Amino acid sequence: MAKVSLTAPASAEEGSSVRVSVEVTNTLGYHSSFLTEIFAGVTRILSKSEIILDGDSKTYSASFTMPADDITVLAWVERWAFDHWAYYGSDSETVDLYTPPPTTYHLSVS
Repeated sequence: MAKVSLTAPASAEEGSSVRVSVEVTNTLGYHSSFLTEIFAGVTRILSKSEIILDGDSKTYSASFTMPADDITVLAWVERWAFDHWAYYGSDSETVDLYTPPPTTYHLSVS
């Protein structure tokens, strides 16, 4: 069974840098090449191809700028299967747009 685990913050302010990471664990029983991609919405923010030994894990990180709306982050992992890439696993998280509360001013009239 594939193990792909994405970590992302629950929310972020518009324009802030958002850091996400994905941990990929090789559960195949043999060494294999893995292609790991992370998408923020439709934009690919990471693409990494690397051999992961049997039972080992690799963690990859990437950042994006938070847009003016909620965004889904997707980690997509494929493994090399003889002559083509084959789906291995995926995970996704939604990062909600955080809007700080407005500043409240108290006026006193004398």
